Amino acid sequence: MLITGDDGKYHFFSINGNNIYLSARFVSGGWYAGNRRYNDLGERSWDSPADFLRSSFNSNGRTSDASVTACHYTVGYAIATTAEQNATMAATFTRLGSSAYNLLNNNCATACIKTMQSAGLPVEPPEGSDDDDMPPGMPQPDGFQRVFIFVSNLTGAYDFPYLTFRRLVRANPGGTFIR
Repeated sequence: MLITGDDGKYHFFSINGNNIYLSARFVSGGWYAGNRRYNDLGERSWDSPADFLRSSFNSNGRTSDASVTACHYTVGYAIATTAEQNATMAATFTRLGSSAYNLLNNNCATACIKTMQSAGLPVEPPEGSDDDDMPPGMPQPDGFQRVFIFVSNLTGAYDFPYLTFRRLVRANPGGTFIR
């Protein structure tokens, strides 16, 4: 999630993992539960969401490499927010990031939902809508596609990231896709 700070820059927030190393005989080197050993809590920033998408930080790579996200985000969705909502979301995400990672209720997808709820932003699609009620331009999954919700001065637990992205887009139909 990108949240606009007081400096006008877009700060990157992500709940990444719990620093628990999982090893398996068939996996060379094993991996860390939840993708990475640490959370991103707004330390890195860009001038625009497009700058983030084009940045070398937004790259696949080893989860132990702090210079990359270790997953390449391909699309974002900007939702209108106020400076007060952004401050609330940054504080909420920072609080969530200091809690233990949990695949079911404290992960990258649930953190976006809880963060947006804390600022009073919609997280549920309007009643009576169905999954086909998507704004024009909604990407469809190609295998597993990584998607990213951007929050800026614009701005179900148990969801996978793509399903959460679709849910948040449907709940905020006035947003804009960023590629």
